[in-house]
This record gives sequence, structure tokens and C-alpha cells, in this order.
Amino acid sequence: MIKTGLRFILNSSILLAFFAFAFTFGLHHNWQEKVTYSSTVFFSIIGIYNFHRLFKFSNNQLTKSLKIWLELNLLPVQLLCFFGILLSSCLFLFLLNFELQHLVLLSVCLLISLIYVILKWREFPFLKAFLVALVWTIVLVILPNLMQTKLEIGNMTFMLFFYALTIPPDARDITMDHKKMNTLPQLIGKKWSYRIAVLLLNLFVFLQSFSIETKFTLVLFNTFWFSFIQYLESKNKIRIELVDMILFIFGLVFFTMN
Repeated sequence: MIKTGLRFILNSSILLAFFAFAFTFGLHHNWQEKVTYSSTVFFSIIGIYNFHRLFKFSNNQLTKSLKIWLELNLLPVQLLCFFGILLSSCLFLFLLNFELQHLVLLSVCLLISLIYVILKWREFPFLKAFLVALVWTIVLVILPNLMQTKLEIGNMTFMLFFYALTIPPDARDITMDHKKMNTLPQLIGKKWSYRIAVLLLNLFVFLQSFSIETKFTLVLFNTFWFSFIQYLESKNKIRIELVDMILFIFGLVFFTMN
């Protein structure tokens, strides 16, 4: 029962949504609307990611194990998709207060998220990881800072952070992704891809306004965590989604640092 429940939480992106909630809450913890916005992020991830899963299912693009799981949980996943998109849309409209620049920015992200799979943009060379990192940076960092009039050029450094998090899933999918996608692991292999991910995360840490002690601790954590994930993934002993726990860790750091 516990194993079945954990698998559902992982496959339905509920755990990822929780980690994203924690990251958003920690990063914007001084904002009055932090709970509402973080909840919006939570529901939007559940809605969009399950939409992707259902679309791939209908087009027979899932792995065999995920396809079997989805067949057994089709109705719950459909409900998560529907209510996730519905609730996040209502909350976004409430928070954005119909301000044009906010709505345009959000609409661009929504459009990318929906047609990312439908038009197979993810199969364009070098585009997959960039689009994912861009949308996450806009929704979790730029848009809420814009709403707080705290937008700075330094916000774009979060692209490094989110791009690094796309590398382990790409390494996992190295044999399933079309060769013309030219993902980083396809170009330089899994080992070097993980090293690049650690380098990007540590560069992001050094560009942030953390204390020296915090920078040192995070660099050690990044290096250990990604090396640990890489080892377990090579032995097929871990769900690669657990790499996203780093969102929770950084959310906690942001919450305690400011």
C-alpha cells in the first residue's frame, strides 16, 4: 500500500508540485501573497504535467511501465489534470488582477507548456531543457518578483539552477529521446552531464547573495547529492524524480537567509 501510494505521488507529479511549493514559498517568504502564489504553482504543476502525461498516453508515447500505471489510474490522473488547471487558472487570475503585462507573461508560459508536447517542441535540437528552465524561471521567480516590483536582471541566474535540474531526467531518457534532440547527455554522456549539472548549480550558488558559510555548505550538498543520485540511477535503485528534492532544500535556504 505504501509503495503504491508513493508511486502515485511520484508519477502524478504531486511530490514535484510540493517541492515547487516549498521553493516558491521560501524564495518569496516576505511577500504577503506567498501562500496563495505558492499554492497556484502547486496546482499548475499538477495540472500541466498530468496533461503532458495524458497526451503522451493517448499518442502511445509513454514507457511500458508508465503506460500500465496510467491505465490503472486513468480517472484520478484526469481529475488531477482538470482540477489542477482549473484551480491554478482561477488563482492566477485572482492574483494578477488582470494586469496586462502579467497576463501576457503568464500566457506565454502556458502556451509553451501546452504546445511543448503537442507540437513536439521538445524534439527540436537543444530546445527541450532551455524551454523547461525558461518557464520555471518565469513562473517561480520573474513573475512573482514583477508583481512585487522587485524584478532584477539577477533573476535570470535562476536559469542556471533550473537548467541543471533538467539534466538528470535527460540522462535517464538518453535511450528514449530522439537522437536529433541533442540533449546534453546525448552529446557528452551521462557522467559529464552530471558534472555540468553540479557546475551550474554551484555557479548559481556563487552568484547568489548567500553568506560564505552557506555557499560552502550548498556547494558540498550539490556535489554530494548529484553524485549520489547519479550512482543510484546507474544501479536502477532510485526514482530520478527525487533529484527535485533540491528545490525543497533551496526553498529552506531562501526562507532562512532573508
